[in-house]
Amino acid sequence: MDDLRIVLWKEWRSLLHGQSRRQLLLMTATLAFWAIWLPVQTGSDWMTDGILSILISVLLPALVVAITVPATIAGARERKTLPTLLATRLSDEAILFGKLIVPVALGVAAMVAVLIVGLIAANIASWDGSVRLYDPVVIVPDLIIGAEVAIAAAAAGVAISLRARRVQDAQQTLSMMLMLPAMVVGLLLFAVMQLSGGIGAAAERLEGTSGWVVASAVIALLALVDLSLVSGARRRFRRGRLIADL
Repeated sequence: MDDLRIVLWKEWRSLLHGQSRRQLLLMTATLAFWAIWLPVQTGSDWMTDGILSILISVLLPALVVAITVPATIAGARERKTLPTLLATRLSDEAILFGKLIVPVALGVAAMVAVLIVGLIAANIASWDGSVRLYDPVVIVPDLIIGAEVAIAAAAAGVAISLRARRVQDAQQTLSMMLMLPAMVVGLLLFAVMQLSGGIGAAAERLEGTSGWVVASAVIALLALVDLSLVSGARRRFRRGRLIADL
């Protein structure tokens, strides 16, 4: 546990003071704009529809991780600090999970912050004297699925960064890898909205028990994906192989 805490502190400081900070701020500001504009346009429906908020919950953690994970491994290789880290007594598991947890935490924190901003914007846009909160069938799946997406992206990013020589190469490869499932999800949501007659009608069909069933199925599937990707990253993260590739 002490080893993990040391790696977490190191990675946290490195990311917040490194070159990735500017990219993170720019990307979060861009998505925060959409998290304000969309709730203002949809009003109280933002808290109940779920289709728009889930896009924020999926895209933001994935993008944050796509920027930060490559900086933890490929970035350390670029800065020539990876050999020093590998020469310490820290265990492979502490190094790996330290490099996974920090980007995931940043992605989830950014998602929560943007959802809170969206909630405030929606309440201001549709103010009727009472404060409205997210429907549980919307916010609970949003948070869980967003965290699972962040874990999957982080594990995939570690596997890619182990082979990459530069941060930019790893970021580009990971972004392209994440783009395909994002496009598939977007097309599926578009198809649902078209077949249902719009966002409102699509949301009505996903309310209540059916909404929980769909969300539970997606959460269970993503949990299996996370388990597979994290296990794969753990198998590939070997100190001897990393030292040989330096």
